[in-house]
Amino acid sequence: MFAEATKHWDLDRLSLDLSQVRGGALTETELINLRGLLCDRSPDEIASRRNIKRKGLDVDLSRNLYPAVKELAGLAEGDRISWRDVPRLLAAQGYKLTQGSWSQAPDVSVFYGRETERTTLSRWLHPEQDDCRLVTLVGAGGMGKTALAIRLAEEMRSQFQSLLWQRLHLAPPLEAVLDRWLHQLPGYTGSLPAGLEDKLACLIERLQDHRCLLLLDNLDSILQSGSFAGPYLPGYETYGELIRQVGRGRHQSCLLVTTRELSRDLNILSRPSGSVRAFRLSGLQPDDACAILQDEDLSGQDHWQQLVTIYRGNPLMLKLIAASIRELRNGSVTDFLSRDNTTLINCDIYYLLEQQLDRLSPAERQLLLHLANTDQALSVSQIEASLSLSAMDCSCALQSLVRRSLVEVSEAGFALRPVVAEYACDRWGAA
Repeated sequence: MFAEATKHWDLDRLSLDLSQVRGGALTETELINLRGLLCDRSPDEIASRRNIKRKGLDVDLSRNLYPAVKELAGLAEGDRISWRDVPRLLAAQGYKLTQGSWSQAPDVSVFYGRETERTTLSRWLHPEQDDCRLVTLVGAGGMGKTALAIRLAEEMRSQFQSLLWQRLHLAPPLEAVLDRWLHQLPGYTGSLPAGLEDKLACLIERLQDHRCLLLLDNLDSILQSGSFAGPYLPGYETYGELIRQVGRGRHQSCLLVTTRELSRDLNILSRPSGSVRAFRLSGLQPDDACAILQDEDLSGQDHWQQLVTIYRGNPLMLKLIAASIRELRNGSVTDFLSRDNTTLINCDIYYLLEQQLDRLSPAERQLLLHLANTDQALSVSQIEASLSLSAMDCSCALQSLVRRSLVEVSEAGFALRPVVAEYACDRWGAA
């Protein structure tokens, strides 16, 4: 009864906190009454739905629920409240879910694996464990950064009073994002500050008073292309100030960022064991990646592992190539891999790679093409000796490619994924 309350209120945390302040768990009847009040139902409506007398309900509310709500809201013992006050008081304490921006986040009900990653990131975000203030998920396009971030946030919903999501693919000005967040964060009343500096200060205050999780999705959308990884587009440097203040400030909240490449400030702030960390997301585990191929209804199961290895467990690329295999190879992975002249890149994967590789600087392109035409991993000294770049340009280009998750790093040296190598040779020619 009154189940719609679960869509707008953090009932698990609220019922637990009410139980603690009154010294005993809420009964099922009391939970029904609470849900009714949170749905703005009057005692008359609740009594009618429950088929009981209004007088008995009033007694129950006055003796049990109202005193607990008053204590939770910090009211004095002599203060009186009515049923109309309950939603307002509890919303001010942050129990109402701010669905505004979060309702626009992608649906991640279909999700593959990432148990190890979720365990690590949950520990980083948990207030009684690592309690990080800023966490960045960085990885190549198609790795599932957004899906993982949203899944993680929804699994940890009970640890936060508010979840807010902002996608940056249309490059919104920071002031517009701050205006939206400040309106949606719990406890904020009054008009918004006029200047950016005051809005940032106001945001930090909200993050100090309430435990919130803010998600900035696709930070790379506001980073420059044609240069080494890191700088913001002109006019978007203010996002760096947001990141610095959240990363260095004292508060109880967390900013979760997804990006294909680290901005310079994120790279400077991030430390393996600090309160600001970066998590580099790689491909799915083999069994989880093969589950995608099974759901895509492909045959040739004996060759699925080979396909997963070629695409490095990238979930989006596996889905995109699976579509081509169904359309052109009758769904047979065996047939796809048996052709000597088979290309690893279809039009969709080409577009996915183009989005990221078109951002490279000339030095990065030269280095990438050299690696694409090399059969083995190369050390830094081998790369420097074989390119007509200065030592500084070579070092910066290599570091930039690593930060963009385009180069694989191992004890043997630096190498490219097969699909990146094929794209580079096709797009920029053989060395």
